[in-house]
Amino acid sequence: MGRMKRRIPFLIAILAGALLAILGGAGTAATAAAPAPDNTAAPTVTGTPKEGETLTAQTGAWSGTPSPRFTFRWERCDPNAAGCAAISGATSNTYKLVTADVGHVVRVNVTGTNRIGSSSAASSPTSMVAAAKSGSTTVAAADVQLPDRLIVDQLSFSPNPVKSRATTITARFHVSDTLGRSVNGALVYMAGIPFSRITKAAEGPTDANGWAEFHVQPTSRFPIERGGSQVVFVRARTPQGNVLAGSSVRRLVEFKVALP
Repeated sequence: MGRMKRRIPFLIAILAGALLAILGGAGTAATAAAPAPDNTAAPTVTGTPKEGETLTAQTGAWSGTPSPRFTFRWERCDPNAAGCAAISGATSNTYKLVTADVGHVVRVNVTGTNRIGSSSAASSPTSMVAAAKSGSTTVAAADVQLPDRLIVDQLSFSPNPVKSRATTITARFHVSDTLGRSVNGALVYMAGIPFSRITKAAEGPTDANGWAEFHVQPTSRFPIERGGSQVVFVRARTPQGNVLAGSSVRRLVEFKVALP
């Protein structure tokens, strides 16, 4: 009987340790089962991409337990949606476009956070931000000075798609400035990428309506293929400006290629 009394505390200690291990394991399993936030449908941006207008971010769809809370970071990118950088102070779900955004595209980066962790997802970029309308609708290229800059804001290729190497391609580019005025006398240059696929075109000025027109021919290296495309480098500059700096602008565009 005495021996049994001595063993009872020992058995109780063993049972208590086992119970704690079970409860601790259950708690660990529950923690492991609770997922960190994960984006299942990308954030979106609504609003008109124009100076002075306000954009609104939608968070998209997220999973995670507990449900995540969200923070926002607006980013300004170059016209090709590259080189994105955070906009100082733009951390709410809305953002009012300013002059510095003109000629760029904008996107929002949303971060979802819960007690387990966090993850981020970015929206698709807006189209190029347009300038607010000014009193004048045209300006001479020689009068465009920093901080005002040139923008290649409209373009067209004809035919599009191109289906034959015997086709003459007409390319038209419209140049405006960051104040929304069509630019007369801006010098525009275009070249196919790779350079050997279409003939070279000399740099030419925009007309009174801000348009420059070029006529080029596909070379023997031009690929005629289903669902293809041809990339074109476009540059616009002022006569007095540096080719690589100042008010000049550079942009990559493309036209379609198809089988006959």
